[in-house]
Amino acid sequence: MTRLPLSDRAQWRLLHYCRRAAAAPPDHVFRPNVMGVRGRHVRHVNAELRQLVWADVEVRDALLEDGRYGELVAVLERHRCPHALGLLDLMAGVTLEAGRRAEVAA
Repeated sequence: MTRLPLSDRAQWRLLHYCRRAAAAPPDHVFRPNVMGVRGRHVRHVNAELRQLVWADVEVRDALLEDGRYGELVAVLERHRCPHALGLLDLMAGVTLEAGRRAEVAA
């Protein structure tokens, strides 16, 4: 499968989401451990931003696709975006949202 680069508009939205991820207060989501006895609260981007990114199919698919991290970092570098950690937060948040939706669907 040939992967298409992000469109210019999707790159702009990705930059916007990274800025929001850096500025917005986080959610702390409880994640049980493998045994289910104990768990911990994990910091994620807030639910509103996760929903917004989830609705953006082009950006969401890029965040979920294996091997695209370098390409997405290059987008941030090209635009001199100082919020690279926001990209990691977005990737983790979209992965969390995918897992939650899979649990609900099961």
